[in-house]
Amino acid sequence: VRQDVLKLAELGFGYSCEKFLSLQLETDTFGPELPFSRIPSVDVEESGGYKFILVKHQSRYFVFAREECSYHRYNLQLFREKNDIRAICCGGGRIHFNKEESSISIWDYSADYGWEDRKITETLLSAYYPSYTLDIEWRN
Repeated sequence: VRQDVLKLAELGFGYSCEKFLSLQLETDTFGPELPFSRIPSVDVEESGGYKFILVKHQSRYFVFAREECSYHRYNLQLFREKNDIRAICCGGGRIHFNKEESSISIWDYSADYGWEDRKITETLLSAYYPSYTLDIEWRN
């Protein structure tokens, strides 16, 4: 049953991040128990615009984006493969990184996973890029 629920959560079929986490999985049995403190909280390509995701593993959140990922689910797959952890996606959107103007824009949402918690995304990006201006689109 848990694998079915995980698959539904991955595909975004009616399970939000909070709903999925409320299922109270006793342990993270999806990947090796490696220390994940080595994984940066923000891992985005620092040029152009593309899709991003907010990911959660245990109690920690990550912002991840790669330009070559044309779908949010591809970002999630790449994040899992790169970091060797079985994190869940809490939503996503689009990000535009402008080094010349020291600005980051966040807007839109993921058709696969829905809106992420923009406050968490903003907090992580602000901490990682303190000298950058953030332009955040908030949902109504």
